[in-house]
Amino acid sequence: MSVERLAALTGWEVEVGPLEARDLPTFMTSGLGPEMRSLARLFGRRERVRVAALTLVQLPLFLLPLRWAPRDVRRSAWTFACLAGCLLPLAPDRLPGRTGIPKATPSGLGAGLIGVATRRIGVRAAAGMLVTAPLVGWIYQSSSPVIFWKRIWR
Repeated sequence: MSVERLAALTGWEVEVGPLEARDLPTFMTSGLGPEMRSLARLFGRRERVRVAALTLVQLPLFLLPLRWAPRDVRRSAWTFACLAGCLLPLAPDRLPGRTGIPKATPSGLGAGLIGVATRRIGVRAAAGMLVTAPLVGWIYQSSSPVIFWKRIWR
């Protein structure tokens, strides 16, 4: 929900503060509104690397069921998951879609199709990539503050 819509529905004056608690003292004393809301300032390279690391740490837990998948499916799904787990947080603005799942799913489909077309992987392994892609997007989405800010500002 946008700030304007929330204000219209409630009749309240809505003030959006900083994303991180460390910026609260500056926000409270200076009342910097738009400067504190800058996505580029709040979600810079260091934060993106942090989200990528958190996504990669969570992957083994969420992909544990792949342990019982055939070897080719397991290998291609893990490879895709690790690459996507790094690329989604580091370049979220370069991929289409507003949230992690719509960003990752076409990537899994494309990677699977390219792998099959070049005969590097089989159809079964490509299907494993496609099934894994939304899960990776969901893990990234749950780890990333930028997804929620994109929803607010659009």
